[in-house]
Amino acid sequence: MKTKPIHFSYFFFFILLNILCYSISYGQEQYSSIDNASKSVPEHLQSYQDIADHITQSLKSDKEKTRAIYIWITHNIQYDLSFSESDTLYRQQDMILNEVLDKRKGVCMHYSELFHAMGKHVGLKCWELSGYTNDIYGEVANESHAWNLVYTDSDSSYAFIDATWAAGHQIDDLYVHQFNDKYFLVPPKKFIHSHIPFDPIWQCLDKPISHTEFHESDYSKLYEKGTFAFHDSITLYEQQTDLEKLTHQNRRIKQNGISNNMIQDVVNLNANNIKVLKRNAVVYAFNDALDTLRYGISKYNEYIDHKNKRFKNPKLEDGEIQLLIDQAASGFLASKKQIVGLRSEDPALNEKIKSTEADFDVYLYDLEREQEFISVYLSKWKPFRAFVITNPKYW
Repeated sequence: MKTKPIHFSYFFFFILLNILCYSISYGQEQYSSIDNASKSVPEHLQSYQDIADHITQSLKSDKEKTRAIYIWITHNIQYDLSFSESDTLYRQQDMILNEVLDKRKGVCMHYSELFHAMGKHVGLKCWELSGYTNDIYGEVANESHAWNLVYTDSDSSYAFIDATWAAGHQIDDLYVHQFNDKYFLVPPKKFIHSHIPFDPIWQCLDKPISHTEFHESDYSKLYEKGTFAFHDSITLYEQQTDLEKLTHQNRRIKQNGISNNMIQDVVNLNANNIKVLKRNAVVYAFNDALDTLRYGISKYNEYIDHKNKRFKNPKLEDGEIQLLIDQAASGFLASKKQIVGLRSEDPALNEKIKSTEADFDVYLYDLEREQEFISVYLSKWKPFRAFVITNPKYW
């Protein structure tokens, strides 16, 4: 996200600067020792893991560790105004982290990804969130934004961090790297006045406001008691698969209203990712079924090879003969159970699935014939088995 330029009159800027200085001094007074120790680290520490370990090594509480990471990021990472002209594509989280640590510059996703990675590394319960914001004039931004949520065990509460906004601000085309302590562990009912996530679960409110209400600066719900159990929803979210997370997220977003293009873009992106994940899930299930089928076929072929040698070269005991045919049956039946009813939106994949389903008629016909043979063969006294194995009616 490129921060929306803010145009100040000199008088207004002077007043704002004094307000900022007051908030800064308050934060430093409360966490002064942690702040002083966390602003810089030895130059040989380059990875986010090493940096996080160094600045939190003597800290015990979640809030102290959160503070140390927040201070290091906001004092060492500057906003990159030129990023909007970049066409960089990130396929993995590590690419984002490596870039921001190497350049010591980034945009909101770099700040939030870095905080999330460092926080998780030292054991914090934290999340990276996306949504959009209001500026200081109450106008809704036309670009999305990213920030972080932290759950602290000490007081069992959720609070927000915006390291991007805390690191500095933009005046016209100039970025001012000036720490602002207003965005450290902000309570949900206060944070919602300036930041709204796309997914209402991350408002951490028992009565979330809608996107329309955010656009209209209608926060009247904040003073009403609600019944939305967001803590339980977040706990459930942590247990869900990626497909379940996106499916439930899109439903919640739609229910909360689509009032701008940013929300619609997220819904569309989620829908596409859901489609991809569903196809991948079918592909994974199909490949897993094929592996099971190959196991059954290999055991069946092994059995046939021994049968052709009359179970004598090498000699198999009765239990070993029965085990082979049982393993073949287990593979065939388990694979059929996995494949039957499996369907994809991909026509080519569906054809492969249907073709494999049709092959089971042959596999199971041969299997049943051999099961009948083995039942007769093993029931006979061993001197009479030669007659069974050479009698065509048993083949």
